[in-house]
Amino acid sequence: MATWIKETDSAIYLMEGGYYLEKIFKRPRANGEKELNIRPMHDWFKRDDAPGGMVVAVGVVGPEPQPKPGTGHEGGGSGGMPKPQVTFIPAHPSNYRARREGFKINGIVFHNTVAPVQSAINTFQSSTSQVSAHYIIDRSGEIIQMVQDDYCAFHAGNKDVNDRSIGIEHEATPTQKGFTAPQEKASITLIRFLMDAYAIPKTNILAHRSVRATQCPSLIFGTDPEFQQWVT
Repeated sequence: MATWIKETDSAIYLMEGGYYLEKIFKRPRANGEKELNIRPMHDWFKRDDAPGGMVVAVGVVGPEPQPKPGTGHEGGGSGGMPKPQVTFIPAHPSNYRARREGFKINGIVFHNTVAPVQSAINTFQSSTSQVSAHYIIDRSGEIIQMVQDDYCAFHAGNKDVNDRSIGIEHEATPTQKGFTAPQEKASITLIRFLMDAYAIPKTNILAHRSVRATQCPSLIFGTDPEFQQWVT
């Protein structure tokens, strides 16, 4: 079946029939315009069934397209929970892989940033850092998405874990430890959404230090028992 491109107010989709195969979120700009990183689209035009047409949705439109079943984008849970509001700020393309190489998302890795949120954003947008996470939650409770769920972010320092997990950073510093109330609420909301969307069990919500030799996320949870108690 031939592919085509659909643009909506929030994203651009590579479509096949009535379902999407890939999507790229748009990022709001201060002047009211929106921008997006078009580098992932390069692969769309290398396909044997490269898109030959485009549809632009103007004005009030229906719901966003749904993922094609069996592509790995649709998760494995009920999908009944709405996604919390996020601000999309794309990481540099060198800091993630555009595909998960067939692996299914089955876990969440919990991180803390060590530095203020803007420093983390700058690091993930640097072309030389080779690191990223899917989400950052700042101390005001804002959720920033930097890598699409179905892309592989370089967050765990462990390829096997990266291939199968979503990484969530939480803004914290040596002088601002622990959650703020809005930050904790946002984290719980996001984690519950991801658990529902991808059928992730609580046992697969992991502290970073459980998959690599690091103290992270010690600025939020000092000990493993504290983290496990929070998860349960």
